Amino acid sequence: MIPSEYGSWEFCPTDPSLVVMPGDRIRADNGLEVRKYVVPNLTLHLDRVNNRAFGTGPAGRTIRLCSTWSAFSIYEECRSVRVSENGTWTLRPNWDIPGGIDVSMHWTSPKGDSLYETISAPQLVVTIGKPGLSGRTDPFGSVEVAFTGSQAGVATANGDNTGAYSGFFRDSSNHLVSVAGGDHVSAPSLAADADWIVPNVSGSANKQSELVTGSCINAGPGNQVRISVIRPGGTYRGIAFEWTGPDETFEVDFNNYWGGGDTDRSLNIRSGDKIRIDCFVSTGDLARWSFVVP
Repeated sequence: MIPSEYGSWEFCPTDPSLVVMPGDRIRADNGLEVRKYVVPNLTLHLDRVNNRAFGTGPAGRTIRLCSTWSAFSIYEECRSVRVSENGTWTLRPNWDIPGGIDVSMHWTSPKGDSLYETISAPQLVVTIGKPGLSGRTDPFGSVEVAFTGSQAGVATANGDNTGAYSGFFRDSSNHLVSVAGGDHVSAPSLAADADWIVPNVSGSANKQSELVTGSCINAGPGNQVRISVIRPGGTYRGIAFEWTGPDETFEVDFNNYWGGGDTDRSLNIRSGDKIRIDCFVSTGDLARWSFVVP
């Protein structure tokens, strides 16, 4: 590979299964000098039950962790943590670690070599009225999810190199089965607290006023909700975040929508647009439901 005019270079393997792991040996040769480096045992895990980040690293060294530590915050906060003499470390951010948030880790060796890793807290996403599920787990990790209630089904899935996974619920006869509001979902292989009741999600949209209203019943008052407007063909018109009131309902005015830092604008909701409602439960997992504007 040829370095840029600033002397930097990068290499990205085409095979997604080829990832850098502790113990790997890296050799860089520019024809004049050779740099050899053994990747240290630097790891990062997120425990959303005990609200901690933990892992391994070079003994006595300091690593840096950065995250918003919240599903909807845009403000990143970084913390430094010292690796103990036995090569382990733990950080408790003093906030809940919900499913789906990203945490990045950075360490620079005494010789100036840097290592970065970003992972997402384990998360489960189920779609009401559909058999599919998705979410995040450890890279290449395995997940098993089961639900009971209106029907009963089990799904297994494997994370890719980023931890993203997807799958389908099937019954004992291997038929696809769909999740409904009120069903009990459990995924202990994902996280110990991934055990919750699917909220009953509903919603409607008024094309004239551009108000989207709805509810996430049984998710709890003050629950976080993400509302997306998607045009036919998959184009996102806008995404808004809301919180349910004491009666577990919400309302979003897309007639005066802040368009990502530009100016206030109308989304011009039309017939055929899909409104997707993501209701977050207390663990950071979410139940998804969509409807098409008539």
